Amino acid sequence: MRLKTQIRRTVAVTALLLVPLAVVGSEAAGQSTTGTTSASHRPATAALLPTPLSRWSSVDGPSARAAASGCYGQTDRPHRSKHRPGYITVQGRTVCPGEALKVRVVLFRGAFGIWLPVGHGSRSGVGSVKANASKRARCGLFKGVSYHSATHHFPTVTSHRHLIPCN
Repeated sequence: MRLKTQIRRTVAVTALLLVPLAVVGSEAAGQSTTGTTSASHRPATAALLPTPLSRWSSVDGPSARAAASGCYGQTDRPHRSKHRPGYITVQGRTVCPGEALKVRVVLFRGAFGIWLPVGHGSRSGVGSVKANASKRARCGLFKGVSYHSATHHFPTVTSHRHLIPCN
């Protein structure tokens, strides 16, 4: 029963997101969905629709508008901590001037083809936020995954993987 409720919610949210896009797309093509459009019933413009947060290295397609506004999400490479000797740490950051932000970062350790979560952290704020995740370890294969969200932008996931040698 719970799964059906989640599916219904997902379908409803998807429909709410796609309907304004279809209306804006038809208006841009010079078509009207109702035949006539009054001034009080105009569809939302593309500037008011959520845009994706750009990835650190991606500035093509719809992300170009987000990148032009200075908004992005990034996951740094997992590394040996200089502040906490004996720990492996990773940092995730979300930057979007003037927006409410949240970043959640998870540190995974690779073992026999399986990624096991070993640490996590999250932060909220405005304009720029950073969160760290760490695990007491000396070496191994680690991956940091960050989940970024900002008002007026779709959520974005970034990741970075690194093999830390045992020397």
